[in-house]
Amino acid sequence: MDKNYKYMITKAKYILRFDDICPTMNWKIWDKIEEILNEHKIKPVMAVIPDVKDEKLFMEPPKNDFWDRVKKWQEMGWTIGLHGYQHKFEIFLTKKNFKTLCNYSEFAGLPYDIQKYKIQEAIKIFEYNGIKPYCWIAPASNFDQTTLKILNEFNLKIISFGYYLRPIKNQGFIFIPQQLWWFRWLPFGLWTICFHHNTWDEKTLKKFEKDILKFKNYIVDFKEVVERWNIENKNLTDKIFYFLFLNLIRIYGRTKRFFLKIKNEGPI
Repeated sequence: MDKNYKYMITKAKYILRFDDICPTMNWKIWDKIEEILNEHKIKPVMAVIPDVKDEKLFMEPPKNDFWDRVKKWQEMGWTIGLHGYQHKFEIFLTKKNFKTLCNYSEFAGLPYDIQKYKIQEAIKIFEYNGIKPYCWIAPASNFDQTTLKILNEFNLKIISFGYYLRPIKNQGFIFIPQQLWWFRWLPFGLWTICFHHNTWDEKTLKKFEKDILKFKNYIVDFKEVVERWNIENKNLTDKIFYFLFLNLIRIYGRTKRFFLKIKNEGPI
């Protein structure tokens, strides 16, 4: 029996999401990823930055046909998400103010007028290039009630976010959960895997292709989940799972950093 057989039997479903899609991204790796996705007829979520100013994402010279490619992905049925405005983090939050893994944000904590300007400009860029955003994807997964108010004004009511086991409805929005950063066998639930391909090398790409073969039968389309699944209101179980999952990831991260420090510096 194949030693990876367990990866082929599960009730879980997976959505693939690629973040930091922009004209200056790692195209050398991306072009190969796109070939793999097309070969297996997988429709991912593309988190597109409208006006990238984050220097960490200046991986290659900008592609002049970038928006043509985004339009092609949209025509192919891929989900195009609005990934903030410029991917510049201006606000650093205290632990009391955020419910994600990051304490920085492009939006959360900023006044209404500034947030509205950013979102309005981002949507204008999309529309100018013939793109209609299907969902909202906040950089660093951080936003607040002010952000939600503005998104509602622009009728952008589908959000890729949250440490839930299932998609939920809350405050008039549909939240499709995002909890993973690589393929992982899980027995049930809906799991969005958020990939950051800009840091990949050929070895990571090969691992991705290998895992696609294992999991491809359980990969679903984001739009199919939104439009065909029975999505219910957020309940107490969802809140409890969110709290437990978030804190489990935090504990894991701290433990990993601790042992990495011991490995690099030796015991104190």
